[in-house]
Amino acid sequence: TNDTSYISSTIIDGTESGRVVNIYENGDSTAVLDGFTITNGLAGNGGGIMLHNTSPTLKNLIVSNNVATDQGGGIFGDVNSSPRILNTIIKNNTAELGGGGLAFSSNCNPKLVGVEINDNTITSSNLNGGGGGMFLNDCSVELLDVNFNNNVSNSHGGAIKSNNSSVTFSNGIISNNNSINAGGGLYSNNTIVNLSLIHI
Repeated sequence: TNDTSYISSTIIDGTESGRVVNIYENGDSTAVLDGFTITNGLAGNGGGIMLHNTSPTLKNLIVSNNVATDQGGGIFGDVNSSPRILNTIIKNNTAELGGGGLAFSSNCNPKLVGVEINDNTITSSNLNGGGGGMFLNDCSVELLDVNFNNNVSNSHGGAIKSNNSSVTFSNGIISNNNSINAGGGLYSNNTIVNLSLIHI
């Protein structure tokens, strides 16, 4: 019905007993996850959603209250995973090392459009990690109309920590994020950052 109020009541609950969603190998944008709340997942990487060598479309989701003991509390993608993430809320997720909200590593090229990344947390002070909202390592990401609010990192990068990556950011807001060490908004290492009409 395209009534977005159904998203909050259509729930896939991991009950803190494992990861909620796995999407593996060779998927493209015609593979679609649409209209769910993904919650209470617990895993090493990707407490809510794990992507491996796949590039699906994730849209109209609420990804909340998931935990990763390593990276990507809400969403983790690695090895050539280049999803499109559209009209999605990623909130209240936690990771120990990198990417409280979401993390991408190893030649990933995600595109996010109309995404809210709010109130996510990194718990470890390990300087190899960080990015309360998002952690990137050897990736290229395009962010259009993406907002980062109230994310916290006990390492670097309250909103975003980026290693050896390219970040294109258009029409976004980075506000009220906090880092214990450096980069309350954005912390980058050997990163190409393109900003357009951004409010920090």
